[in-house]
Amino acid sequence: MTLADVPLRTEEEWLAFLPHVALSIRQPWCWAITDAGKDIENRDWWTEFRGPFLIHASKTLERGVAGDLASDFAIPFEIIVPAENSLPLGGIVGMANLVNCVSRSSSQWFFGRRGFVLQDARPLPFVAAKGALGFYRIEEDVRRELARLLGGGEPRAIDAPASKLQDGPLFSWANEIGGA
Repeated sequence: MTLADVPLRTEEEWLAFLPHVALSIRQPWCWAITDAGKDIENRDWWTEFRGPFLIHASKTLERGVAGDLASDFAIPFEIIVPAENSLPLGGIVGMANLVNCVSRSSSQWFFGRRGFVLQDARPLPFVAAKGALGFYRIEEDVRRELARLLGGGEPRAIDAPASKLQDGPLFSWANEIGGA
């Protein structure tokens, strides 16, 4: 089931649907995942994690990439790449489903040691949040604010720090990547 297929209307329904896990990614790669069909997130490390996660836009931007995105990927598909200074930083910007981790791929987006294969990526309303390295548990206040916005509420400021994953069966794989 994709985000587009979910007929959610209330804040409570959205809260039950939203994942508890996030991954920080630099812009403009977040935008490329949520809006331009980027189906691989390149990383140097392997993960056993599979499932939905929130996409957190890091506070830092990978400068100079927008031009390459435009010429290599967006122009052939008539997609307009936003200006670097217009991309949101430091918060949740989307959601995707991680379905595999590979060391080779025919995707035009693959150029790393490892690739997280993504499906069903969608943009979400921006909610400011702190990030962390690797997959991490997103603070409940951030999830609640996101659910409130998706349920039709007006934006409001929150200040919720990110916490790294600790123990538990769902997140035991965190130790495989250095406890990230």
